[in-house]
Amino acid sequence: MHGILHETKRRKEVGVILKLDFEKAYDKVNWSFLFEVLKLSGFSGKWCTWMQQVVTGGTVSVKLNDKVGPYFVSSKGVRQGDPLSPILFNVAADCLARMVRKAQRANLITGLTENLIPGGVILLQYADDTIVCLQNDMTKARNMKLLLYFYEMMSGLKINFSKSEIIMIHGDNSLNTQYADLFNCQIGGFSLKYLGVPISPGRLHIKDWLPLVEKNEKKLASWKGSSLSIAGRVTLINSCLSITFIYHMSMYLFPKTIVNSLEKQRRSFLWQGGGRKRKYHLVKWLTVCKSKKKGGLGVKTFIE
Repeated sequence: MHGILHETKRRKEVGVILKLDFEKAYDKVNWSFLFEVLKLSGFSGKWCTWMQQVVTGGTVSVKLNDKVGPYFVSSKGVRQGDPLSPILFNVAADCLARMVRKAQRANLITGLTENLIPGGVILLQYADDTIVCLQNDMTKARNMKLLLYFYEMMSGLKINFSKSEIIMIHGDNSLNTQYADLFNCQIGGFSLKYLGVPISPGRLHIKDWLPLVEKNEKKLASWKGSSLSIAGRVTLINSCLSITFIYHMSMYLFPKTIVNSLEKQRRSFLWQGGGRKRKYHLVKWLTVCKSKKKGGLGVKTFIE
């Protein structure tokens, strides 16, 4: 995604980014649509019957004030928590990608970075986290909206346009307003979050990474570190604080300010236990980060 935005900005093209928000995605899947898609995908009749029993066989009840209400059968949706549900949901969601590709081949819609990929990149989709990339063409944008409405009607997956965002690359305020009115959504801005990672056509700044530091602070606020031993704190640091941002660090080089903030949080939790009263750090942090064979505690350091 970052490469698409960067290439569009480098070529000084006007791009339209639409971040879609699906309303209670797993609960809204239309059963008849799902079973029809399974048949068209080539699954055997026996398999489709099994899936039909899995999806429609469950019952639901509502618990209110410690009282369980009567059980009833839901009329749509895939059962959350079932290991088969993500697969079935992806089968239903993949139909949107198929519809987009067919419309792209008919030249009804055009994506970004057409110079690198024929027809350009239009749809980035992982489960219900979906981003639509379009060239600045109001007619083709209307085609895209019509396609989304058709998909809503068939699949039952309702798009919450009021929570969706339109973001322009090299677009002015009037153009932003036109596309926002077309899709009936709000105007967003960069950095854009996709799969939990901030994305921007330009350089990411410190403010874009501050939510990660705040996320750590919320975790620390809920922990009773002062009642834990040093060994317990080290276990929490290694199992939670040290691995939370490996996913982000695998794609981006964090600014030094953010790295120092994350290291400070871990140091303070180890020696102070989350309390406000400052305590002496009895051992250098670099020594703590050494492996246990070399006399450390095996805490992974973010600083090289």
